[in-house]
Amino acid sequence: MLVLLLAFASCSFTTNTFNDPNKDKLLLQVITYVLERGHFDPQDINDEFSMKVYSDYLDNLDPLKRYFYQSDIDEFAKYQTELDDQIKAYDISFFNLTHERLLQRIEEAKMIYKDVLSKPFDYSLNEEFNSDYEDSEYVRTKKEMKERWRMQLKYSNISIYDELIVEQE
Repeated sequence: MLVLLLAFASCSFTTNTFNDPNKDKLLLQVITYVLERGHFDPQDINDEFSMKVYSDYLDNLDPLKRYFYQSDIDEFAKYQTELDDQIKAYDISFFNLTHERLLQRIEEAKMIYKDVLSKPFDYSLNEEFNSDYEDSEYVRTKKEMKERWRMQLKYSNISIYDELIVEQE
């Protein structure tokens, strides 16, 4: 039953829009019931739970920190201890906000990486790239976002080239 519930929940959150309030409310009711009563380790839905869901959710939504800006995270932060209340009220406004913002940022990123890829990378520059995304900060400006994309794409390009060379050897 738990596997079916998780499959149902994962399919529900992969749709492009959350515009069926009855379906979304039902989904939250089922998830809440399972967490509180049907789970092998029932969860108290409180502020502590809310902070964990908030952190895990954002980490999974943008793990490489290449879509959201610090201003987005600052805006989302007001929900950090409110998610438990929203779940109990079957309110998905936080999830709608983050979903819509992610779609907006993905569209912006398409323009950024097209611009970055329109020019050749300069491999003669001595640059460092930190691929430890967990410790990376969110960017604050569009210029910083463009630089992050440039560095990530250049790093990916070098990595692929290195793999091809190793494979040939």
